Amino acid sequence: MKKNQYNLKKLLTPRDVYIAIVILLGFFFLIVLPEIEVKLIGASIAVLGIIFFAIDISNRIKNYIDLAKPGEQPPDFETVKVKKDGVIRTIYKDYIDSFGDTKDYIEDRLEKENEKIPDDDIVIKESIKPTIEEKIEVEIKQKEVKDEVSQTRETDFFDDGEITIISKSVPKPVVANVAKDIEILQEQKVEIKEEPPKEFNLFEQDSTEIEETVFEHEQVAQPQIEEKQKAVEEPVKTEEKKHEKASSPYKKSKIDVPASLFKDDSIYGNEPLEALQFLLNRILTIIRSVTNTKTAVFLLVDQVNHNFLIISSVSDNSENIRKDKLIPIGQDIISQIYIGSSPEILTEINLPSVTDLIPYYDNPTEIGSFIGVPVFYDKSVHGVLCADSEVQDAYNTITVNFLGHFTRIISALFKNYLEKHDLNQSQRMLEAINLFRQKTNQNYSLQSISDSIAEVACRLVEYTSIGVCLFDFYNNNWTINTYISKSTDALNIAGKNVRLDNSLIAPSIISSQTVLHNNLNEEYIRTCDDEYRINTNYSFLSVPIKSYTTNYGAIFLEINDGRTISQNSIGILETLGEQSSTAIETIYFDKLMKSSQLFDPNTGILNTPAFIQRFREELERCRDFGIKPYLCVFQLDKYSSLDPEQHSDRLQKAVYHVLGLAKSQIRIYDLFGKIADNTYAIALFGITLQEARIWAERLRSEIAISVLEIMSQRFTVTISIGLTQIKETDSMDDIIDNAGKALTKSLKKTNAVTVF
Repeated sequence: MKKNQYNLKKLLTPRDVYIAIVILLGFFFLIVLPEIEVKLIGASIAVLGIIFFAIDISNRIKNYIDLAKPGEQPPDFETVKVKKDGVIRTIYKDYIDSFGDTKDYIEDRLEKENEKIPDDDIVIKESIKPTIEEKIEVEIKQKEVKDEVSQTRETDFFDDGEITIISKSVPKPVVANVAKDIEILQEQKVEIKEEPPKEFNLFEQDSTEIEETVFEHEQVAQPQIEEKQKAVEEPVKTEEKKHEKASSPYKKSKIDVPASLFKDDSIYGNEPLEALQFLLNRILTIIRSVTNTKTAVFLLVDQVNHNFLIISSVSDNSENIRKDKLIPIGQDIISQIYIGSSPEILTEINLPSVTDLIPYYDNPTEIGSFIGVPVFYDKSVHGVLCADSEVQDAYNTITVNFLGHFTRIISALFKNYLEKHDLNQSQRMLEAINLFRQKTNQNYSLQSISDSIAEVACRLVEYTSIGVCLFDFYNNNWTINTYISKSTDALNIAGKNVRLDNSLIAPSIISSQTVLHNNLNEEYIRTCDDEYRINTNYSFLSVPIKSYTTNYGAIFLEINDGRTISQNSIGILETLGEQSSTAIETIYFDKLMKSSQLFDPNTGILNTPAFIQRFREELERCRDFGIKPYLCVFQLDKYSSLDPEQHSDRLQKAVYHVLGLAKSQIRIYDLFGKIADNTYAIALFGITLQEARIWAERLRSEIAISVLEIMSQRFTVTISIGLTQIKETDSMDDIIDNAGKALTKSLKKTNAVTVF
């Protein structure tokens, strides 16, 4: 066997100079000074210094030796050594051939396992370490088992000191097998709890006695069972039998392990990134515990922004670890590992060049050697696994092979993280859609849709301020419909007009673009002139509310205090924008359809645009032929039994009842239509003012005395009427305004007619 040879220069460190000074000082006191007390002190100092130095050197030799013996011979890597500025770089060129991500290892392993499983029946063998009584019970039935096995399949049966159970089985899914194993384990636990405590020790019996018990089971089985039952029924007579224990044939030792090693894995939560960081932290802890490593770090490559991100680190020198987690890709050793896609080992590192070579350190720290291994995913480098040590030549080819297996585990973690992240994102999208639908189903209008968007966004994304702007058809402007803010400086800008000339939200409204600004440090007009001012460390996002043909508005989001807006927030707001655009488009098409219809399909009367148009035409006709027109408007009086929020079905039937009675009281050429929400109008022609008043009173009384039956219940309904006489100089707006004033007075009185 080849003996280990050690280089004394690599085992010595600068702090050994201080130990040597202490030892020499002790010898100086011992030899030179005359006092006997001082000589004794000097001798003690020298002896203690030598002992401390011997212990320290032995620990270094122990750390220098490879503690983890490789389970397989490492690959024969092609290495290149480069020495520059006193630093020796060892580059492993063909590393990608052994540990590159050229295939999906998990799927490849499953395919190989599936190839090994034949299509016919499978023989499953389970080896169980039995107790004496279990052997007795099993041997009783062993004959029957052999007979059954011989009938099903010819199989050689052998006994190697354990019980072998042979059975036919059909392959089952992994999940089903795991669930079955859990059920079996639970049943075994229940059986163990029900069994009485055993009073014998397995180590007290000789192996010859056990063999005799096994082979002579037919004669001894029944007495053994009876004796066991008697032992359970009879109480223990003496205390000596209770506490009698045989001497143990093995030696026990107590190991103190930190409780943090066995903490519940659920502490990392449900966020995919937290789970990834937790598992990476465990991997780095394992690497430090097996190898002579001071600091282990994993850096993720951000290929878009061209930098590294420190995801996880475990170190004895954590105060020198870089506080800024973002490291730009440059000329350091980690960047060279990423660019060259090959592991590298550094030795003979000078202290002043540590921060330049190893950028995850903020301050120079003593490092004897460094190793970095690329992590491949999807056939490209997505991370770098690093470790450093105070010992010179602490890493070699075996370490590269050892860390290479961990890179494969990290690649699998990447795949799991991405799948869980996509699933989590899809779940949040679905929650946003369902919540938005629940909110809009309660009240389907433009304002309710705007409020629902803001409320849903507040629950699902991080924000300081959230708002929704839509187009106002009455004012012909883009207006902020809803605004929610956590900031104490914020002003309520709901109802304010949006600036489209130089605001940040303008591209989302004008050209239907998603606008994202992170880390703004200047003051901009974000939405309107009346918003509160921000000039440092804020982010802004605006997402259009657009369909395939039209843009209906935008959703905007603001975050202060230097926080950035994530891609998850962008995806959620874009999904809300798509869903809300469909709802808004439905409202617009519904209004367009209603405005284009002459008659209401539910009531059979003229819709508001059709009534206004027909009334305008008839008004011109009356003026040409000298006919006096009148406009009569009415509403149903409010009663608790017809509350629209609690009894909407009753109110609808009452409306149909009143409209039916009103139709029976008008002539065929009179106009009857809906002039506003819950307000109906009748245009009368060719009668006097007194006749119009009488007609209105008759209509009011007819409705008041009528009885409405709903679900075997009788109700009475009353209306309030406003009647106005039209003059030749009155415009359409004047006529409607006068009729509205008369109706307002009647509503105050209830069940009345007012002429204006």
